[in-house]
Amino acid sequence: MFPKRYYKLVFLFLTPGLVLYLIFVVYPTINAFIISFFNWRGVSRQMTFAGLGNYRELFQDPVLWKALEHNAFFALVFPIAILVPAFIFALAFQSKVLGANLYRIVFLFPNLMSVTVVAILWSFLYEPTMGPINSGLRLIGLDSLARPWLGDPKVALPALVMPIAWINIGFYVLIIHAGLINIPQDLYDAAAMDGAYGWKRFWYITIPLLWEVITIVTIYVVAGALNEFSIVLIMTNGGPSRATELLTTYMYKMFLSSEYGYGTAIGVLQFVLCVFVLVFARRLMNREAIEF
Repeated sequence: MFPKRYYKLVFLFLTPGLVLYLIFVVYPTINAFIISFFNWRGVSRQMTFAGLGNYRELFQDPVLWKALEHNAFFALVFPIAILVPAFIFALAFQSKVLGANLYRIVFLFPNLMSVTVVAILWSFLYEPTMGPINSGLRLIGLDSLARPWLGDPKVALPALVMPIAWINIGFYVLIIHAGLINIPQDLYDAAAMDGAYGWKRFWYITIPLLWEVITIVTIYVVAGALNEFSIVLIMTNGGPSRATELLTTYMYKMFLSSEYGYGTAIGVLQFVLCVFVLVFARRLMNREAIEF
């Protein structure tokens, strides 16, 4: 048993963080739920109670359903577009390829850059007439593949996957690499003595021992997909023709239109959706871990 003053000391150190958490996380969340039941312009104290009116309007809003589809697309694509390359690079670093230490630093450069800079850089790359991507395609005779990447509703959403993945891969490379170096080398040596190499060693040793890390990064990526905002807003602003509209960008536009009650209802829906998806993903990943 610890002395009472120990618990008092712990409480003393925890109190500032707890107070800040209550003020800046718990209170705004509860307040958002309350505001979502009102019609409010956001510039006065006059709030008209709407009950479930905002939520009924939500489920009848075609733009909302389109935004949900786009967020679902990101949630399905990001784990592949971000984690698969991150896993490959992390394995390459573990094998001590030439220049691995330099590559670890280089991979972090996009993550250290401002989101605005990244969005402007990729907007230039996708520029339809003078952009390097279309210019390169025309140079090698693939003119038919050149297109207005951010102006074509059919390809605008997939085109956004590249800059978002590019800015995030380095962060996940570091996390996965940290998990890999914590796997005891003795296990690999023992597997080698039993004749297990390559794919068998990867499947029966690396994946099971790294599963908790894989679970965490997958949940992080899915959460990021459901909350993506800045790059999409800067590069396309939800266009063209709502082809890249997300829950966050739609909510932002409602706030700009002084529809704070409706915008907050979108935020509450996104919050509930995030909690549901992340709990489901956690349970699914834990179930897969048992099978190992």
